[in-house]
Amino acid sequence: MVETKKDAIQAKKVTYKDWLQNKGELRLHSRYAEERKSLTLTVKKSKTQSRENFRHTLDSNYWQATKMFCQTIWRLHGKRSHQARSIKDQSGALLSNEKDITQQ
Repeated sequence: MVETKKDAIQAKKVTYKDWLQNKGELRLHSRYAEERKSLTLTVKKSKTQSRENFRHTLDSNYWQATKMFCQTIWRLHGKRSHQARSIKDQSGALLSNEKDITQQ
């Protein structure tokens, strides 16, 4: 069984490419299926460990738990939307006039 997620993904990709080159070989398909199962188990273990670490961090630091939880939710949901700090035209010149900005 492969230890890290990256190694498991790479092993699955290699076996998949081997199987695609020789679709008739049942041995390669079964090897690919085993790699998929191995990857699934590796990802499950990784997610479980990550959740356990997150729970432990929240439990151990009560005062920072709310902030950390919100930051994690924001990170999982996506980056916070930021307003544009500057708008440039095609040549790279900074636009400061509202009329020029709306035309872009």
